[in-house]
Amino acid sequence: MSTGRSPVSRAAVRITMFSIVRCGARVKANGAPSFTSLTDFIPARDSPRARSTRTFGYAGTTRSGSGRHGGRTAAARIIRMPCACSTPSRSTATKSSGTAASSGRPSSRAPRRSCTTKAGRHRRIAADCRRRTQARHRLNRQHTQELAVGIQHLHGSVCDLLGIRYPICLAGMGSQGRATPPALVAAVSNAGGLGVIGGAGLDAEQLRRAIRDTRKLTRAPIGVNLILPARGGAGATKSRSEIRQEIEREYPQYYAFVKDLAERTFGFPFVPVGDDVPVSLAATADAARYKGDGGRRGLLTEQMEVLLEEDVQVFVGSLGGLDDYAARAHARGMTVFGVAVGVDQASAYETEGADVIVAQGAEAGGHTGRVGRRELVRQIRSSVRLPVLAGGGIGDGSAIAEAIRDGAAGVWIGTAFLLADECAIPQVHKAQIAAGREGEFDADRIYSGTRMRGYRNAAIRAWEAAGLKPLPSPYQKVLMDDFNASAAQAGRWDVHSNPSGAVAAALHRCAPAREIFEALVAEAESAFRRD
Repeated sequence: MSTGRSPVSRAAVRITMFSIVRCGARVKANGAPSFTSLTDFIPARDSPRARSTRTFGYAGTTRSGSGRHGGRTAAARIIRMPCACSTPSRSTATKSSGTAASSGRPSSRAPRRSCTTKAGRHRRIAADCRRRTQARHRLNRQHTQELAVGIQHLHGSVCDLLGIRYPICLAGMGSQGRATPPALVAAVSNAGGLGVIGGAGLDAEQLRRAIRDTRKLTRAPIGVNLILPARGGAGATKSRSEIRQEIEREYPQYYAFVKDLAERTFGFPFVPVGDDVPVSLAATADAARYKGDGGRRGLLTEQMEVLLEEDVQVFVGSLGGLDDYAARAHARGMTVFGVAVGVDQASAYETEGADVIVAQGAEAGGHTGRVGRRELVRQIRSSVRLPVLAGGGIGDGSAIAEAIRDGAAGVWIGTAFLLADECAIPQVHKAQIAAGREGEFDADRIYSGTRMRGYRNAAIRAWEAAGLKPLPSPYQKVLMDDFNASAAQAGRWDVHSNPSGAVAAALHRCAPAREIFEALVAEAESAFRRD
């Protein structure tokens, strides 16, 4: 029966099928060809490559014994398609023969062999497959090289020192364990960074429980951030009640304002914090009730005993002096960080035995200095001979790349993880951060008497409207500790302090910590590749 098609020998079909199979098609046990997809190596009729090269015209998926034409007919259609080296058109042939005839001599140029011959078709198919394979390998090599460049930029001395993959450290935020709970710390460490527990306001048993809960979730390195006592034993020695009495006597309008702010403006009882919480500690509803008489130094001594007994790789000290704490940590094989907001503090940490300096710029949340991150990194790097981590104002991968280009050995990131699903700060605080805009995360002295950056809530706006300047520390701290504790007991977290950095204005949605971490890494690597 005539099919209207050129006859194709069964041998030609078998040979062509063998060539196609070698290019990636599968063959059934009985020898009949079965194609996964012909589009893997045959361009569509209307594709740009098909129009430009005029190679094959068949596109589609045809399996042996199925489809409109069946397996053999599909192969025959492939064999019949002409390619760029087919026999020239009639007009071209006529012109060539005419030229040869007019010259009176036969053409010395042999006619180009058509790809419709079996050998030509096979060579064409094999060459096409080779080109595709080589192109795919080139792309894979390029991607691998680009990825290696990014990882190289994100892997330095700090990674080798700590045994982590990326020099990205979770800042040890908060004083009550909410900002850096075990789930968040473990997630960052498991992703290849360094998770750090913010243990400033935790007593010894609370800190031990936090470390052990974290260890249930990860075996990767972790750290603990503690507040150091003031150098030379300086600091507040009076009790809260004594300082409160001085406030009522010396600044009666301030005490009356704060009490009225709680009871009349926001509608919750004003309950002063007891003397069982030293002035040097933060005070909220669930603050650590340290019973010793050593204040911050006594608490830190007990906290250090826990660190030395538990499985912790990094000890981070903030605000005060390292004294002999660094030597004790080194004796247990721990790495010591010192968080500095100025050059003098960084130099003191180097002298006291720190291994790494965290340069916390003015953009950071919580207690911070006045020098911006980039300038602070430059100043500290020129003053100390230790690796420097950049902290403050780092909310995306571009900022990470920028910090490393500035000479930082890594980054110290806190605010970017406040919207992590694992972060346990109050939902009201997360909502404030997610909805916050530029200018609503400023630094002031209202909540602690010292410079602190956080969300500008209704309580701060009330202070500003009253025209009252914050009192010097420790008076302002004791006064607002009473307000914070009263707000927490009443569940009014909307007027409780919400420490957060300047980059909080760019954060708008919650996500798992690992997703946040991986996005930071991907953005940083992309920034390096653009250079």
